Amino acid sequence: MVLVKVISFFLFHRQFLFFLSWILSIDADETIARCDLPKIEKVIKNNSFSGYILKSRVHTSVQETVMDWRPLDGSYPQGEKRLKTGGFLDNRVLRLFRREKNILYDERIQGHENIRDAILKSGGTIQNVDITLHDYGCLKGNAYTLRKQKEYFRIDLSEVPLRRLKEYQLRNLVIGYLNQKAPDKALHLLRRILKRNKEYIPAHYLSAIAYREKVCFKQAITCLKNIFRIKKIIWMLSG
Repeated sequence: MVLVKVISFFLFHRQFLFFLSWILSIDADETIARCDLPKIEKVIKNNSFSGYILKSRVHTSVQETVMDWRPLDGSYPQGEKRLKTGGFLDNRVLRLFRREKNILYDERIQGHENIRDAILKSGGTIQNVDITLHDYGCLKGNAYTLRKQKEYFRIDLSEVPLRRLKEYQLRNLVIGYLNQKAPDKALHLLRRILKRNKEYIPAHYLSAIAYREKVCFKQAITCLKNIFRIKKIIWMLSG
């Protein structure tokens, strides 16, 4: 049996789900297309891994502060008909996992992704899977999107001392600081990201925006040049 549960931020509810064999965790503004449901049944029957990382499409037309935005590609025509957006943010999230005794959410952490650490610590294995999670929060309007961004900014900020945030989570903090007109704080985090991965393109792009806010146009141009340099290397390797 698979449970599809609407997740709130009251995390203690999550621990009561562990009487089931498999858990699929989604938010109230997220869905999975009907055509992808057989794929879920297939990976569960195979039972080869403890958790599966799904593709995530956060539908939006906003491209100002994101480098991983993609235009709609027609792969989910029924869902795309509902949208007034031109594309989506492309991401990966761990939302489908097998119920095991030692796999529990860390109640100090409010994000979905903390289940990954529990799976790995228990000796479990994780695999990417071609199943897409669609985030349609954009249909609720800009005010809702802004509230959601602020809430995730608050959550990620509170969890900085608790765990090593992933690059995309630090990136979300950076966007939050930029929205607050705090480019110096944004640049501080961006240096941390680039110290881990100097070829992480979104960090260079956001650095350019932060320097632009500080009216440091020379540094902003340098960041944009870095993007073209990295992309050139990628094109050469793929060509």
